[in-house]
Amino acid sequence: MNRRFEVQSRTKKSLYYMVQEVGDKLECNCPAGLRDMSCNHKDIIRKFLNRQSTVSEDLERIKDITNEL
Repeated sequence: MNRRFEVQSRTKKSLYYMVQEVGDKLECNCPAGLRDMSCNHKDIIRKFLNRQSTVSEDLERIKDITNEL
């Protein structure tokens, strides 16, 4: 199952970007992600999915929206 997440912007607290798994790749709808560049939103989700240590401040920015439609 491909999972989807909303990740809060670091600079604009009311803004969330969607990060989703597409196969073994992560895609983000932020300006950098739309140009297929790396972004902190994909980095946070990659660490989260790989169960690597992530600071609690970053974890608070993540919302799993996989089953919401």
